[in-house]
Amino acid sequence: MVAMQCLGGKMISRYGDNSLPPSAFGDLYKAMNLLYANNFVFADLRAQIILVEEDKTYAKLIDFDSVGEAGIDRYPGNINLRVIGSELSGDVRALGKMKVNHDKWALERVVERYRIK
Repeated sequence: MVAMQCLGGKMISRYGDNSLPPSAFGDLYKAMNLLYANNFVFADLRAQIILVEEDKTYAKLIDFDSVGEAGIDRYPGNINLRVIGSELSGDVRALGKMKVNHDKWALERVVERYRIK
């Protein structure tokens, strides 16, 4: 089943580095922690799939097709590890098991890049 909705906002990657207030990231942490609490991993967390509202007060995740069970599900064999601007952890491997620490690494790279310092 596919659920579709028109979402407002812009991809976080369209904002400049160090351009978003820390408050914009609170919802991302909440969403990720909800996944982890249920033993899931987002597995494809990168700037291109995070939308930030125009007022820059909150962000939301889109594209949940890579979500998998932590320690059980695996990355695809054809995963592109050389995506420009990739936030993938250095230990992500094709057919490797999805891990929570991979998501946490990716989220910290995004926040580090786009949060106002």
